[in-house]
Amino acid sequence: MTVEASDRADGSWPRYYDSLTLFSPTRYSPLAGMTFPGGNPDRHPHRDEVVAYLTTYAARLDAHIRTDRRVTAVGRDDGAFEVGLEGGGRLAARAMVAAPDTFGRPHRPHRPHRPDLPA
Repeated sequence: MTVEASDRADGSWPRYYDSLTLFSPTRYSPLAGMTFPGGNPDRHPHRDEVVAYLTTYAARLDAHIRTDRRVTAVGRDDGAFEVGLEGGGRLAARAMVAAPDTFGRPHRPHRPHRPDLPA
């Protein structure tokens, strides 16, 4: 089972800026069992390509992906992980991978010299 805070299985990638590219070339970017499309192993895919790849990958998984669920607590109970969810609810799992959303609350400094940019 997968818990995703976003409303989509592709996480936060769709919300990043349009010109974003993956920092590593495609040769180092595939997830298990699915090559990264595009042919050239040295190219750096753009945001929309990464979103399409993650969406396709998630659809191929034999996994239950729960979207719109933010994890608020993790603990251990009788050898299993117990995960608390925002708004209530708990899940139990034998194993867990933590992937914190470091971009969920970005720091946007005040820019008086650039009022056209969001604060």
